[in-house]
Amino acid sequence: MKKPPVPIRPPDVMTLRELGERIAWSTGDDAALRRMQTITSCEIQHIGLTQRMAVEWYRFYIDIKRLFPRNPSARGRAKLMYHICRELTIAENGEGC
Repeated sequence: MKKPPVPIRPPDVMTLRELGERIAWSTGDDAALRRMQTITSCEIQHIGLTQRMAVEWYRFYIDIKRLFPRNPSARGRAKLMYHICRELTIAENGEGC
């Protein structure tokens, strides 16, 4: 099966690996779920993720999980990106940095 196209990244992020390092999602579902508990809207904004990017990455990991059910990180990363979408929505409503 063919992977879906990689979504857009913040302008100064060159690779998927670099994005993962900046978000600090590590490897595996559990690591991404733990990161949900600690990531802040200020961190998200500093990384340069926009609402649109976060939604695209959420959809990307949903597709990866569907296409490759044994992927050890896709479910957790999809949930983390959904959480990031919510954090950005809160920040846009004046409750962020």
